[in-house]
Amino acid sequence: MNEYLKQLHQKILEHHQKVETNYPQGMTCKNGCSRCCYVDLSVFSLEAQFIKDWFQALSAEKKAELKVLWEQETSYQENFFGQNVAACPFLKNESCSIYEARPVICRTQGLPLKFNNEGGASVDTCPLNFNEDELVIDDCLDLDRLNLILATLQRQRGDEERLSLNELLNELKRLV
Repeated sequence: MNEYLKQLHQKILEHHQKVETNYPQGMTCKNGCSRCCYVDLSVFSLEAQFIKDWFQALSAEKKAELKVLWEQETSYQENFFGQNVAACPFLKNESCSIYEARPVICRTQGLPLKFNNEGGASVDTCPLNFNEDELVIDDCLDLDRLNLILATLQRQRGDEERLSLNELLNELKRLV
């Protein structure tokens, strides 16, 4: 199952590279830009297991470093809607501490997304990256298709369980 998830990650990366090539001024997402990380997210158990496997493969020293990092206080920031919200528990010093194993939703942040909305196609973009008028619809990541693939992989595991990222963080801390 991890192999399929890795393939999905690769496809998202390839799409990201295509968007960066087609819109070199559009993608302003870089390390330190974390506005999209101030949300409360959950992931399917499939992705939680992927992150746990990644963590388990780290050296004892790296695990201990991460545990210390994860003990830092959670930061708060105003989101795009003007609300003061907590950061993802894995966001420390404005950087993702699980970047290599981050969930699919995090891998798609900043990309132009298309999805069906009441029978028609809608586009969603990060206001820091794109103006919707400049986008070609084929350059938008199909969020409906992506979610269908992820849900299908999850169903093949035989469960529909989701884990909040806070719960996942607590599980990882217990593994050290």
